[in-house]
Amino acid sequence: MSDTYDFPERLIQAQRAFWAATDAVEQLCRELPPSLQMTDEQRTQLAEVRSAQMAALETLYQDEWWGGTGQRHDRQVALRKAAREES
Repeated sequence: MSDTYDFPERLIQAQRAFWAATDAVEQLCRELPPSLQMTDEQRTQLAEVRSAQMAALETLYQDEWWGGTGQRHDRQVALRKAAREES
């Protein structure tokens, strides 16, 4: 399927950046105590990694490349596959 689309390198990199940001959120969540026991510093740290994750997602899906016609889901799946294959 990834052969069907010619993805710009910026999209491949944006997909990888989103995965990395998601990994950072998940890792931090595993390390932190339950929310009622978190310190202000821990809450700030969590907010920062979640913000980075959202920024990566916005960079990925607000790219002008997605402005093409239809089949967005198929293109998203193909991009994920291409980003995995090229890493």
